[in-house]
Amino acid sequence: MNTNLQEIVPNEMRSRFFSILGVFGQGAIPLGSLIYGILLDRFPYYYILMIVMSIVFVVTMVFMKRAVPEVYEP
Repeated sequence: MNTNLQEIVPNEMRSRFFSILGVFGQGAIPLGSLIYGILLDRFPYYYILMIVMSIVFVVTMVFMKRAVPEVYEP
């Protein structure tokens, strides 16, 4: 996916795009840890894992259905 993003994003915008993507990715770690900590105190881990995997599956299917054809070209 990263390789496809590098090909899709124009050269003059690539460094800005990936730096913002990295900032959001690193910033999501503390928030995710907080959310998972609270959820793990209330629910068994396998329920949380099943829900997260279901969400990942749905997001992947939506991405595959709505992505532009350039994403699939080698």
